[in-house]
Amino acid sequence: MVSVGIIGVGNWGKNLLRVFDKLSTVKWTAYKESKETERWIKEHYPAVRITREYSEILNDKTVDAVIISTPISTHYKIAKDALAAGKHVFVEKPLALNKNEVKELYDLARKKKLVLFVGYIFLYHPCYIELKKLVGNDAPVMIETDWKKYGSFGESIFQNLAVHDWTLVYDLTGNPPDSFVMKTKKGVKTDADIISLSLESKKYNATINIDRVSKKKEKRVTVKTRSGKEFVWKDNTILVSEKSRLKPIFRNEKEPLQEEVAAFLSCIKEGVSPDDADSNIFIAKLSEKF
Repeated sequence: MVSVGIIGVGNWGKNLLRVFDKLSTVKWTAYKESKETERWIKEHYPAVRITREYSEILNDKTVDAVIISTPISTHYKIAKDALAAGKHVFVEKPLALNKNEVKELYDLARKKKLVLFVGYIFLYHPCYIELKKLVGNDAPVMIETDWKKYGSFGESIFQNLAVHDWTLVYDLTGNPPDSFVMKTKKGVKTDADIISLSLESKKYNATINIDRVSKKKEKRVTVKTRSGKEFVWKDNTILVSEKSRLKPIFRNEKEPLQEEVAAFLSCIKEGVSPDDADSNIFIAKLSEKF
């Protein structure tokens, strides 16, 4: 099995540890000093070693890959250090905060013949994979995403949440937008907690709506195609519009994170990296504007 070390064991890092422990061998965790986290790891994963310095993981020649779930501002440096040390890298989104750093990391991964995998979990959601099959070659002309949740105030709404939907738009259309327009930006807990952003292209129009102070939890993606078909991805269900009514046609029963982690481990075993450099460069360019 692939041996990994996990850097960052916050709320999401704990989820990554849980899933990687099922599908690989977790040898190390590294995180800032926290007695509560240390107790939790020792109780649930007693065989996993603990360190405060991620360099210990990078220096361990038995570790094949590093999983990075740390604050966004640290992603670039840790990923660069890990690649330089000869480790495959799974890094939570976004990869870096500017396009030059993104290009540098991909160049380094190619030079070292290592897998560089960016954790955009919705790309591996079975509903999204089914949606892409349904759309097929019938190009999307309208995409609208609506995401309601509460939380994630510690990072920028653009760099932490909107990047997910920007990536979905890019992946569905294969093209970056020609321009974007900020339609709504409202602060509640931070300077931006409710946003609506329009991505405009000659080939499609996309609208990204996010509310991270909502009492309701829901994610909805609506896609209209060139031929007039309309599909809705709502949480774990795909629906199709027929005679002005939505009919469910697909229901997901799998855990998206497990699908994503399995895809990363498969890349390592097959020696193939995702073909997503252009997408992540686009995301970095867009992130720079915020």
